[in-house]
This record gives sequence, C-alpha cells and structure tokens, in this order.
Amino acid sequence: LLGKALIYNGPITMLLSNKLNLALLSEHQDSELFSPEERKMIKAYIPWTRRIVPGKVAIAGETVEWEDFLRSQRTKLVIKPVRELGGIGVHVGRYTPPDQWEIFIQQALRDEARNWIAQEYIETLPHLYRYGEEGCLEHEVVWGLFVFGREYAGGFLRVIPKTENIKGIINTSQGAQETVIFEVDE
Repeated sequence: LLGKALIYNGPITMLLSNKLNLALLSEHQDSELFSPEERKMIKAYIPWTRRIVPGKVAIAGETVEWEDFLRSQRTKLVIKPVRELGGIGVHVGRYTPPDQWEIFIQQALRDEARNWIAQEYIETLPHLYRYGEEGCLEHEVVWGLFVFGREYAGGFLRVIPKTENIKGIINTSQGAQETVIFEVDE
C-alpha cells in the first residue's frame, strides 16, 4: 500500500474502536514503552482516562478510593462503557445530578462484562453554525479527522446547538448533525 492507506474492518474493528485503548495510553503515558516523542503526543492529545475498577487507584501520585474520587470529581468527568458506540451509556458528570451519578458509578464498578472508563471532560469551543432557515446559533462541535498514512485527508464535524445539548453528548445518535469542513488554501 506504499504507506498511503490502511483500512481496517472485520474483527479488528472492535479492538481498534475500544475506548480502553485511550485508558491504556493515558495510564502508561510516562512509560518507557513509548519514545519521548510518543509520550509528548499522548500527553498533548489523549484526554486523562482511567479504567474504572473496584478499590483503590493511583491518581496524580496519590492512592485514592475510586468511588470517592468519582463522586468528588463529578463535574470534571465523563463515565462511559468501552465498547459502546453512538453515545450509549455515556454520562457527563456536569450534566448529571449527583443521585443519578451515584447510580452510574455503582453500575460501572459492578459491570465487569462491559468495562467502563472515566475520562476528563473537555469542553468544546463554541462555533457559530447555521440554525433554522436563515439564522445561526452557537453550537458545540466535535471534529473528526481522516488520515491516510501520514497525510491529512480531510474531516467532518458533529454539531449540536448549545441550547439543545442537555446531556453534554455530541453524537449523531444523541441529536447532533454531521457536516463537512470547507477548507481553503491560503
């Protein structure tokens, strides 16, 4: 393929799309398994992510009880199952009341078959986007980029009006729309 295109499908798709990969990268970002350049890239581009397991966990050099950490950091975290798609099972702490958040914590700690992660919540920068027939409105945006080999090959956006995003999830299955990125060479 001359290093220009790698297309994966079949059984490997579930492995490559498993969010546990993000947790493993984040948890081992300082490991000698990665080159200095790779460690720098992981820290810059992978959000803080950890597997949710019963008991204690090391966070920022401290050993803490997972349940206590998840409760105290609710507004800064997202809880999600590692193999689901379409925003299924995703719970954004700042959009979730504490009593419901507690239910999700317990579910994540006890549901070993699904495996769950906790991830730092990263707020998107609002962008103006068309709304209605003639207007525009601030939208929350997620960028999706395509790469072939080492070359950028384009992208798309998922957008949802800020006023309509009551769960904090930007996904087409949860009400967002997909649109294209219009690029102009200068």
